[in-house]
Amino acid sequence: MAMLAYVITKQKRIKKMNHPNRGRGNLGYIPTPVEVKEMRGTMTQDAAAALIWTTGRIWRKYEAGDSRMHPASWELLQIKRKSP
Repeated sequence: MAMLAYVITKQKRIKKMNHPNRGRGNLGYIPTPVEVKEMRGTMTQDAAAALIWTTGRIWRKYEAGDSRMHPASWELLQIKRKSP
């Protein structure tokens, strides 16, 4: 069973601390919606989405700024766009 760390705040309330590995940390570069659209180039949104194993709906969210593309997906897209 996992051990939980607790601290007492200034208001004398007990607060559960997060595990240090649960933070987002430095995942890598997260592209802007403009960069995502520029990387797609002349491809359709569905074709670009298929390159990184996602759906067209998610791709549209990336371009609209409603969702952020994971750095691993961005890196995969860059690799696949450069390969013949």
